[in-house]
Amino acid sequence: MEIVELDATSIASVRRLNLAALPIPVQDHIYREALTPPILSWVALRDGKVLGAALVHDDDGGQAGGLCLRTIAVDIRARGQGIGRLLLEKVVEHASSMMPKKKLYLHVQVDNDDAIRLYQRLGFSVEQRVANYYRRVACVDCFVMALVFPVLRTPITPPS
Repeated sequence: MEIVELDATSIASVRRLNLAALPIPVQDHIYREALTPPILSWVALRDGKVLGAALVHDDDGGQAGGLCLRTIAVDIRARGQGIGRLLLEKVVEHASSMMPKKKLYLHVQVDNDDAIRLYQRLGFSVEQRVANYYRRVACVDCFVMALVFPVLRTPITPPS
């Protein structure tokens, strides 16, 4: 298994994966943005086959100084193998190195207990609950969860 940057050769497989694995369709612009440099999105490959993907967007216009984890999905036949965790760890590692970005945030359905537990184990916390965020699904409310990166401070040099 390898985790590699998303590229144009894997985007069709990621689309199929998301259609099968996610409760709502992913809009076309999210795929276009995921391929726009700098590449912040990742795929999990085994023998050249896409088993999982995490699409991340630099959200300059939204959450101040944040990166948004737009989608994370794992092939339903490959779940329970730690692929989602590996993808999320790669996203967190890469995002935390992108100073001055202050946080990585995401939206998750409030009844998605497995995903919420995974996010919490990796340091995410609930910032707010948003009512009626989703459409055409049974659970329409979401949590906005965020992982806030430590702010690196320049040491203060005493005057001489």
